[in-house]
Amino acid sequence: MTAGEYGGYVGALLMLAFSFSLAIPLAILGLSFLTVQAIEAKLYNLIGLNVISILGFSYNLIGA
Repeated sequence: MTAGEYGGYVGALLMLAFSFSLAIPLAILGLSFLTVQAIEAKLYNLIGLNVISILGFSYNLIGA
């Protein structure tokens, strides 16, 4: 199993957990793992979307 495949599975599970709990750290971790998969697959639009989402969730987490 490649890092991208592993990241995809773990990221999807974390995002699933986030959808029920709305715990922001789960979203940040899930998107980080999904970004590894997107990098391996060279899906630059998803890489950009994930990075922007991670920044948004991080901004929300610190309460700024």
